[in-house]
This record gives sequence, structure tokens and C-alpha cells, in this order.
Amino acid sequence: MRALSSVSGPAKEHAAYGIGFRQDTVTPGYDPDGNVTSDGPNSYLYDAEDRICAVASTNAALPGVTLTGYVYDASGTRISKGAIQVWSCDPTISGFSATNDYILGPGGEQLTEYALDTTNGTNAMAWQHTNVWAAGKLIGTYDLTEVHFYIDDQVGTRRVQTDYAGNVEKTCSSLPFGDGETCAATPTENLFTGKERDTESGNDYFGARYYASTMGRFLSPDWSAKVMPVPYATMGDPQSLNLYAYVRNNPLTGVDADGHCDKNGMLCQAWTWLTSNHSASASASATAAQGSASNGPLSATAKMGTAQASASASYGTNTSVSAKGSATLASTTINEGTHSTTQVDSHTVTADAHAGVSLGGDKGLSASAGAGAGAYVLSASQTETITLGPITITGSASGNVGVGANASASIGTSGVSASAGVTPGWGGSLSLSVGWNNMSVSGGGSAKGTMTTTTTSVDKPKVE
Repeated sequence: MRALSSVSGPAKEHAAYGIGFRQDTVTPGYDPDGNVTSDGPNSYLYDAEDRICAVASTNAALPGVTLTGYVYDASGTRISKGAIQVWSCDPTISGFSATNDYILGPGGEQLTEYALDTTNGTNAMAWQHTNVWAAGKLIGTYDLTEVHFYIDDQVGTRRVQTDYAGNVEKTCSSLPFGDGETCAATPTENLFTGKERDTESGNDYFGARYYASTMGRFLSPDWSAKVMPVPYATMGDPQSLNLYAYVRNNPLTGVDADGHCDKNGMLCQAWTWLTSNHSASASASATAAQGSASNGPLSATAKMGTAQASASASYGTNTSVSAKGSATLASTTINEGTHSTTQVDSHTVTADAHAGVSLGGDKGLSASAGAGAGAYVLSASQTETITLGPITITGSASGNVGVGANASASIGTSGVSASAGVTPGWGGSLSLSVGWNNMSVSGGGSAKGTMTTTTTSVDKPKVE
């Protein structure tokens, strides 16, 4: 689900038919989700996933009104476009007839395009061209004539096209936001920053959204699969709060990789990775020595040097790691027949530590860390079970005496804070259960306390 969309149903049929007026004298129309439905030359229809499914366009090269439909695969990537007869997202209603089909690469990039061949009455899809990509960059195209290579500017927009021998075939110029393009969409449509430019609308297909170079902005507000207050925004940068803006209005150096990220190359991929969920965990246990003995109904088990450890990590906008460990010098368990169990642990030590980083949110950038430790000088428990015919009564009691210590610190845009403390204490619990056939009733209580507590804290809020 998209964080900014609460739409159900196959299509939103409230798109306006705003055609036949100048783009620089008209105010764009919007649907309830904030998608542009008309921008002057074009009108747009959106499906339930807020993707453009149909375009009604006026074009000097194509007199009249042209209706074009788009088809997407299960992952939301466009795989076909074609002519439609009825203003609808449903191909069975619109009369969709494919004119262009695409074979895509692993990253959704266009590898090969097929187009409808109407010559000789065949009406069959015919190969048009195959694109060559390297490290996410379009470097060449093989079409019906020969191989073509491209020389791009710093943001990946085509500036020079050559043949296989390096002879210049044409030069291209455009303004920073991609408008004013002088090259036609041949041999491939990938012009502004390497994205496909649709001839029917003049918009660029970025994957997640469509970009209108005539307005220098996207046609739909940004969205994220993970719920975020403002998708892909940095709260300290006001330019990132505009959900329609292209690369924070800095097209001379910024590149949007997929319609979401406004950072270059690996930084964009890193941001996408950080805003998704990842987790990992591990655990282990070991016992140095263990022995047991029995005599009639009496049995005993003793362990020396028992240790347990666990670790976990989560990665995302809020990244954290934690580890826990415990060790017991000696542990003894005595079973007195089937009705009584006594366990005594001495010199048990526990420890844990954690650290985290928050990349944003209402508290801004922050980092925190903490650690705690505890030691039980003595921990003991006793369990008694009595059976009287169909009735089973079980009672248990436990108690411990020890000392604990903890420390934590955090630093970030909200200030600096730290604390540390030592707490000697005690604890205990009682429980009782009564069972009869398949029915049982249980109850219990616990208590704990501290003898003395020593705490030191530091809190220094940020200076406004």
C-alpha cells in the first residue's frame, strides 16, 4: 500500500477533459489524491494505484485528440502502451490495442522495444531497437540502421549522438529542467537524464511517477511503501518537503533515479535501502561441565560455567543493534521424586548493551547507546506438586538478592543527555495453581525492592 493513497476500486473516473488551451495560461487540475488531471495540452486518468493509465493529448504533429493507454506489470513497471477508444483504465472497456511493447532489464530499464507494423497489412509487432546499459547508464542503441552511441552531460542527459565509428550524427540541447529539447526521440526515447520521453504527452517516465519538463515538476506527489510523515524528506531541508519538486529544484547536479530519490547514484540506492526494513538475529548457549546423579526417587543435576548469548539488529530509518549475555558460575537442580523441585543458582551475571541511530522523524537526527549489568549473589526457587486423586496442586516460590547497574547516553538535534546508576535490590514471587481433569485455576504475586539507589544524570538541551 502507498502511504499517501487511500483509494480503492479499479480507476478514478473523475479525471477532467482539459484539452485545447495553452499550457502557460491554465491552472492544472487535480484529483483528491493530488494527481494532476489536466495541464493544458494533456488530460490524465489514474488507476487505483495512482498510476497514469490513460492520456488524452493534443499534439501539433498529431492533429485532434489522441487517446493513449498504458499497461503495467505486477511490480508496477510499464510494459506496454497503445491506442484506446474509451476513456477508461480497464483494457476490456477502453478497447486497448497495443502499439508498443517493452522488454525490460533487472532494474526496470528498457532493453528492447517492439512497435506495431502496419505495412503490408501485417499488423504485427516488429523489433525497433535494443538499448545497451552499463552501471545503470544508457551508452548505446542498435536499431534498424546501425549502432549509435551517446555522450551525456553531468546528469545523464543526451548531448551528442555518434555512429559506430565516432562520427557525430547530431547534437542535442535542452534547458536544465529538460524542456526545450531539440532532439527527437530516435533512435530511442531516452533523452532527459536517460528517461523515456513519451511522444504523445511530452512527459518523461521515471518509473514511480511521470515528470513534466514543461512545468519542471512531477505530475503526482511522492509516496513511499513505508509510512513516513513526508516521504523521502529531510526535515532540515525545506526543498525536500515539496512532494512534486524535481531533485529539490536543483537539476544542474541532482538526478532522480526512479521517481522517488533525489540523490545521485549510490546515495539514492542507499536511501532506498535505509528506508526499507531489514532484520537479523542470532543466539548461542554453552555449558562447560554438567553432571547428574540419582538414588531412588531423588535426583540431582549440577552445571558449572553455563553461558548464554543473543544478538539482534534492525536496519531502516531507525537503525539499532543490541546484544545480551548471561553467565552462571554454578547451578544445581534437585528433583525429590515427582512432587518437588529445588533449584539454586549462585553468582549469576547478566549484561546487555544497545545502540541506535535515527535518521529523521519528529526528533531529527540522533544517536543513542546504553548498557546495563546485573549480578545475583544468590537466586533460589522451590516448586512443590501434590496430587489428590483427580486434583493436582502446584505451588512455587522464588527469591533473589543482587545488584544492578546501568548507563545510557544520547546525542542529536534535540540535545545531549546521559545517566548512570547503581541499584542493590531483592525480589521474589509466589504462585499457586489447582488443576482438575482438563480445568485449572492459577494465581500468584511478586515483589521487589531496592535498598539504596545512586543515580547521576546530565541533560543539556540544544541552544535555540
